[in-house]
Amino acid sequence: MIDVVTLAIIGAAFCAVVCLNIFQSNRPTYSESENRELAKMPKFSFSALWNGSYFRGIDSFVSDTFYQREALVLGAKKISLLYGVQGGDFIYIGQQSSEEESDNELDNWKDKLSSSSSQESSEAQSGSSSEESENEGSSAPNMRVVLDKLSAKMMVEDVLTLSVEFQGCEESELEWSISDDKAIKIEVKEGGVQITALAKGTSTVTVKAPDGTSASCEITVDQIEISSPENNGEADFFPNGLFIYKDAAYVQGSYSKSRMQTYAEILEYYGELFPNSRINAVVAPLSSMVIDDPAVTSKIVNQKKAMETFGTYITEGVNYVNPYDDLFARRNEYLYFRSDHHWTALGAYYAYAKFAKSVGFEPTPLENMEPIAIAQKYHGSMYTYTKDERVKEFTDVVTGYTPTKEHTMTIHRSNGDVNTYNSCILNKYIKGYGAFIGGDNPYTVIKVPDNPQNLTALVFKDSFGTAFVPFLCEHYGTVIVIDPRYADFNLCEMFADYNITDIIFMNNLQSVNSSSWAKMYLRLVGVES
Repeated sequence: MIDVVTLAIIGAAFCAVVCLNIFQSNRPTYSESENRELAKMPKFSFSALWNGSYFRGIDSFVSDTFYQREALVLGAKKISLLYGVQGGDFIYIGQQSSEEESDNELDNWKDKLSSSSSQESSEAQSGSSSEESENEGSSAPNMRVVLDKLSAKMMVEDVLTLSVEFQGCEESELEWSISDDKAIKIEVKEGGVQITALAKGTSTVTVKAPDGTSASCEITVDQIEISSPENNGEADFFPNGLFIYKDAAYVQGSYSKSRMQTYAEILEYYGELFPNSRINAVVAPLSSMVIDDPAVTSKIVNQKKAMETFGTYITEGVNYVNPYDDLFARRNEYLYFRSDHHWTALGAYYAYAKFAKSVGFEPTPLENMEPIAIAQKYHGSMYTYTKDERVKEFTDVVTGYTPTKEHTMTIHRSNGDVNTYNSCILNKYIKGYGAFIGGDNPYTVIKVPDNPQNLTALVFKDSFGTAFVPFLCEHYGTVIVIDPRYADFNLCEMFADYNITDIIFMNNLQSVNSSSWAKMYLRLVGVES
């Protein structure tokens, strides 16, 4: 009897929703929350029925005018604001976890590869019939723009990429705007925009097609405001995954098994695309790995375990370099900055030495390299991320180590400028961590005439890689450096004729666990996730 009543209630609710949608007295035509006109009921024609656009139009109409849709959209926005947002080099997180995290956009990226090739084949076979139907006078497809997010939460100085899908127009015809240029700024990139959070507030990013069709994403920018009690040796944790312990600010580690597995699959895929190159993955642990206090380590993720788990996903053809044990054994040395989230050149050196041995090179002893004073009183990124007054008192010394081989470095910058230098450490121009290879740029080439010219390294890096790359000048005739956050070219096309000896993925642990980094690596080789 209970089952019958339950089915009756569910059936009645379903019928009520259907009736409400069919007989709406005041059907909406505009979405205030998304700042766009809603789809209209398409006009019937045999050509539209034939090419499928009629039913697609009905689908869009029903979806856009669903009963109480506006309330549902706003509710979804509020829920999405409960999640952290992924920043440049590390992920803002409210709670560290090693639990499995599913990312639907990346789960089936391999399926998309096979389906895209099948689609190209079927399109080639049906090309003539498609042309005939177009020649019959079918109307042009409706314009459509969709953003990959309806809303996002950012911290001040955070950077986020907002992707757009569109049809019925060219990307150059899309018009982008923001409602508050004090809260954020945007830079139009291929496939979307890059958003930089400027100040606390809310701003709506809108993209509009030539026919007025538009889509919007509401960006909420927050700024951490936290009291500054005296630190007596206990860790003070921030909601974004950072914490202060004694006289330094630290980054916690976190990991997702599913995302690490996806990253490992992408490494394997690069091996298929570049069969004559050795694929290497060098992963940098985060600064909290040097802490050996159980009162703190019991509250944060075990990075050693995370990096070992990642190693279980690596296939036989990929050289995985895990420097955790080497760094932990030297944890009392100056491996990480106190006021910045990066490792020092010394920390990067130990990772380089581990890598060099793994590929058959003899690492150059550190004492053979001349130290370079870059900054004697450096205030790094951590105050920006924490806004804690104590961090202002943390200072660092930035030191580089000159490669033993003469070399030149050419930087291709985001604004189109190309600059060449006679060193890969620009201490004369930059007084901070950005002195290493000039910081983060789309494309950099280092030439070392005294090294074998048949040895070429292609390095994909986050900002941890900037301190790592100079040491590669000890072995390779050419070192090509790409930062996927800024590169907008197809890797396969650009380097099809290069004899690349080693492809090196140099990322920190958080980038390995980031779906946005996985998407960038796929985009570089023409795979849209």
